[in-house]
Amino acid sequence: METLDYTPDIEYPSSSATMQFTAYTSPSAGLYTDTRDTGGRQKLFTWMPRPENSLGLHVEHQYPRTDRSTVEPAYPTVFGAIQGDWHDAVNRYTDWLTSAGWLSDVPPEQPDWIGDVGVTFKDTSYWRDGFAERFDEQDRSYAATLESANTLRTALDTPFNLLQSGWQKHGYPGVGDWFPPTEGTEGLRAHIEGAAAAEMPMTLFYNPTFISEQSDLWQSQAETAKKWILKEPDGSLSTGETDLSGTVYNVEVTHEDYRQRVKEIVTTVTEMGAREIWIDGEPHGANRVCYDSNHDHPPGPGAWYPRELRALFNELDSAITDEAAGTLLSGEGISDFLLPYQTISNTKDVKAEVQGQSVIRPEVSIIPLVEYGLGQYTSTRFQNGEDPVRGSELSKELMRVMWARTLVFGTMPWLHVLGDPESDKYYQDLLSYIGRIGDARTSWGQRFVNTGRMLRTPNVQTSQFSFTEDIVGQELSFDRIRASSWESDRGERAILLTNASPESVETTITRDGQPFDLSSNSISYAVHDGTYELLGTQEVLEEVSLRLEPNAITLLVFAPPAEGQLSALETLIEAQNSEQVPLDSSLLTDAKRAFEAGEYSTVEELAEKALSPSTETSSPTSSQTATSRSTVTKSTTRTTSVDSPGFDLAASITSMIAALAALYRQLSESDDE
Repeated sequence: METLDYTPDIEYPSSSATMQFTAYTSPSAGLYTDTRDTGGRQKLFTWMPRPENSLGLHVEHQYPRTDRSTVEPAYPTVFGAIQGDWHDAVNRYTDWLTSAGWLSDVPPEQPDWIGDVGVTFKDTSYWRDGFAERFDEQDRSYAATLESANTLRTALDTPFNLLQSGWQKHGYPGVGDWFPPTEGTEGLRAHIEGAAAAEMPMTLFYNPTFISEQSDLWQSQAETAKKWILKEPDGSLSTGETDLSGTVYNVEVTHEDYRQRVKEIVTTVTEMGAREIWIDGEPHGANRVCYDSNHDHPPGPGAWYPRELRALFNELDSAITDEAAGTLLSGEGISDFLLPYQTISNTKDVKAEVQGQSVIRPEVSIIPLVEYGLGQYTSTRFQNGEDPVRGSELSKELMRVMWARTLVFGTMPWLHVLGDPESDKYYQDLLSYIGRIGDARTSWGQRFVNTGRMLRTPNVQTSQFSFTEDIVGQELSFDRIRASSWESDRGERAILLTNASPESVETTITRDGQPFDLSSNSISYAVHDGTYELLGTQEVLEEVSLRLEPNAITLLVFAPPAEGQLSALETLIEAQNSEQVPLDSSLLTDAKRAFEAGEYSTVEELAEKALSPSTETSSPTSSQTATSRSTVTKSTTRTTSVDSPGFDLAASITSMIAALAALYRQLSESDDE
């Protein structure tokens, strides 16, 4: 308690407060408070130290201006002690949220296409005057942007979507000038269609929350635009950052006239084929304040803005769904009051240490709060602002940890700079790692990290393989082994691990030592970067020892018994380990996909066909699968208390038996002929 300093105000609703609760917990108990309000009213939560090793909590409730001397809250506030850790605190709040809060009677669902995206690439085509020089960038055509995206996708070798910025009339950041696009309406349409044809669904970046006095909109319709601007108490216009676009004004996007403008732009780009529209600036600043008496809201702060913003997202969601089913909205951060209309949250959680002083302290740990609490309602994307190519203020070790967090948090990776992997070994290795993260999200781990449910953090025994990093003068320690747990809709449970260090690390996982029940999950297998290995059944497997290689990704799956599963897995592994089946065999790839889909009879049919010497198993157009990129040495062992010394020999014998069986089948077929 002595090291706990004042926390910053946790302001709800905004992207700094995803949910309207806070807790201070140890691994076994803690203090908890929440407000159960569906009206969007502002609250501030602040933890603070007190003398004599005590702790204080300040909760500020915002009330309407009134002449009454006392007021009563319109919602209950809960406070008390809880048993358990931060997972239990999240569970307590989300139990209310999904039963009586914003998400009551809302089924958790997301568009299918987002489950097939492994990595997002953000690129900016055009820049407003002065911005290209400021950010050391240059304008390039939509076609050049698409070419860069194709180059990167080839290097990553994983499913991919393009986040397009700088499409606006005068380029990024828009600030009032959006249409017609830089290359014209038909030019943007062709660009979106070209990305779709290249299997890169497009996200369009759109920030409606600012208007510059230098924009064409302001120059031609200043009096109209002024009606949309937030007003200060003295009636002056609310200004944002003053940059190369001149004075920038803060817009009330919920203003009736302006929201129609927003809807027109969003529906237009949806009709063009955009699969996602990023509404930048919201809910990052969800508590906007306006004193304009001519606006249709009470003057000053209040719940009017969050409520109207939620209504706007609802309208946009309905409009784009009517235009093109499966199109979705995302925003800057996430707050539960925008669910279920905001399907993707662009988050900086995985790199929170470099975001501000509030988390630069040894006692603070970064947790997957959104993914654990709201993951079935929203996907998260790593809003990466660090440049791994042209130099970063972060060390390469810390960059690896951030990407490892991206994986185990179930967060979609995001790259925004294209480098030359041929001339930069670090960048080459980083792309390989990010590509395999994409594979985990879209193929062998999809039903867990992408469409499954996050469970409590698993217990992984390992040497304390950590390193320290100086973050603004504070020495922080980082574990290089990262892990998370997941459950699929088939009742399978899995532990996902990755090694973000440059050295091999030994780890041990016990079946009985986990914070979730595995007693009914009798079949156990591992997937090492797309390579499958049967570990055993419950009767013989109580402990798994792993040697994780640098940047390795391993998924340990504990599956309930299912008809045909074990036989299918054994046949798949036989084909995978056979020297006569190429790594890029389309039949082998399809067999793995069928196994992940639970189509076990199809697995055996495809795997046996791949093993047949008369079958063409190599696909001349397909690139090597994740198996060929694996950096994992097959040293996974099934143990009780020590490693099984004969496992490597057993693996060799298994391969020999498989080869002899294949030769026997070939000779038998020759005799039949």
